[in-house]
Amino acid sequence: MDGDRITGFRPISVESGFEARSTAPTTFRFVSFSDPNGTKALVRIVSGPYTDVYVSVDDPGVSFQAGG
Repeated sequence: MDGDRITGFRPISVESGFEARSTAPTTFRFVSFSDPNGTKALVRIVSGPYTDVYVSVDDPGVSFQAGG
């Protein structure tokens, strides 16, 4: 991450499903050759073993529910 821009990514595999608290989704710029105006909605995990990892809410296997 660099401000509001995604500068890279890495895949993460987990042994089994888990729940964690996160920030609300935030839109970041994700520029590529095929989409020079691209964006991604990311949440930052704030609890558990993946604290401070950003996750795309649109990736397979990821679900996001707003808390109340």
